[in-house]
Amino acid sequence: VRAYAKAMVLLRLYIRHLDDPAHRGFYHLKLQRAVQDLVTVCLEHGWKYFGLVNANHFEEYLYNHSTNVAVLSLVIGVRIGLRRLRLAELGMAAMLHDLGKAFLPKELMEKSGRFTDEERARLEEHPVLGVEALLRVRQYNEGLIKRILVICEHHAAFRAGRPVQTKCR
Repeated sequence: VRAYAKAMVLLRLYIRHLDDPAHRGFYHLKLQRAVQDLVTVCLEHGWKYFGLVNANHFEEYLYNHSTNVAVLSLVIGVRIGLRRLRLAELGMAAMLHDLGKAFLPKELMEKSGRFTDEERARLEEHPVLGVEALLRVRQYNEGLIKRILVICEHHAAFRAGRPVQTKCR
């Protein structure tokens, strides 16, 4: 429970400090350590200690959903035999997959009911917003490329074994 809560809190702090060069790296490292804690729990205990949470309020939803996706990804990664380093990469990519939603208007994200075509189009911009946010960090490395791929492809639809174009190009 502590590892899960810690990951959610640090994701919130990471997002809030993305444009703050003085603190960005600090929270990036803290978030990576929180993901390492999730990896440790998954390796040692599987998923039985994780109670996945659903929240209705947008901000809490974003952090809960992202942490849930990271945990589920790690459980699958453990099951297919990934080693710790790959699990940590997978966990970070999963944790940041919806990063772009943090940059959309709250009114849009908190809307209940059906979206208009214009609202749907705006919502579909979140992968591009997430990639732009990561590129502003300027920590270019293999891990960043993997995170960008996950952000771009996490809504990709597959038809007849081929991916359909996404907004990330």
